[in-house]
Amino acid sequence: MSKKNNDINNTNISKSIFEVQETERKRIARDLHDTTLHDLTYIYHKLELLSLYIENDSEKAKTELMNIKKSLKHTMNDIRNIIFDLRPAILDDLGLKEAFGVFFNWLRKNTKFQYILDIDTIDVDKDIFLNIYRIVVECIMNAVKYSGGTQIRFLCKKFKNEIVICVEDNGKGFEKNNISNTRISHGMSIVRERVKILNGSITYTTDIGSGLKIDIVIPLN
Repeated sequence: MSKKNNDINNTNISKSIFEVQETERKRIARDLHDTTLHDLTYIYHKLELLSLYIENDSEKAKTELMNIKKSLKHTMNDIRNIIFDLRPAILDDLGLKEAFGVFFNWLRKNTKFQYILDIDTIDVDKDIFLNIYRIVVECIMNAVKYSGGTQIRFLCKKFKNEIVICVEDNGKGFEKNNISNTRISHGMSIVRERVKILNGSITYTTDIGSGLKIDIVIPLN
């Protein structure tokens, strides 16, 4: 590859990384505004109400205090999830298979889906590691939020010099070639950019009532 072509390729990769980062920043800001900030405002008003009840109605004050504690616990969990999404600490300490194990254990406790897993032990560079992890989490969470199904099958295998990833749900599916007009399109745009950065390929198989299957191939060279 000529120096000129190499420079152009590096520029395109840098642009893609920047676009992914900006998209994720916007999503984090939206999550903070739509959930955390809303919840904190609710708690603030509850505390104002509590200050009135303390003097006039001790029973109502106790009830409000319990509601505030529940709201605080919920908000703390939301903040933990946002921090986890920014940089999961497990990625620094565990391998890819172990990191997925922690993620799916969390999903089993917090969702009603059945998960069928087939995960290889794969040793890759940390940057590739992080991108693969982000790609998988985005695909799985989109299925959890939008598929309307009950089962998700996840495969992450190493074949020769490539990693093959498959995420498949048994949900409602979409019209073929119409994913760009669905609610998952925002998350999928991030996935496509990450796959592009890794010089990989991504394909979708779906139809109304047939769920969605996402196949991703990432080269290791």
